[in-house]
Amino acid sequence: MRRDLKVKSSSEGRRVALKRGIGYFKKHRNKMRYAECLAQGLPIGTGPVEAAAKDIVQARLKRSGMRWSRPGGQNILELLAHLKSGPWDVMWSALNAAA
Repeated sequence: MRRDLKVKSSSEGRRVALKRGIGYFKKHRNKMRYAECLAQGLPIGTGPVEAAAKDIVQARLKRSGMRWSRPGGQNILELLAHLKSGPWDVMWSALNAAA
């Protein structure tokens, strides 16, 4: 981006956009620790989130003949998220304790 900014033939609009982009990266540099995350085995792309959305949302809520109210669909998705992410027993313990 900096190299493109130095090109004289860039339009003023492009130069403004490049400056905004550079400013964004400078401001959010501490959030872009990709090498560190990769070294820890953490995902850095959107693939896992998109796959989870397809697996949880579409596979459950969009089955043939199913109709959900917005609150009902939200409740089912929250239960499925707990089931898929692991704290299922913790959630049920908390619900039983609150009852």
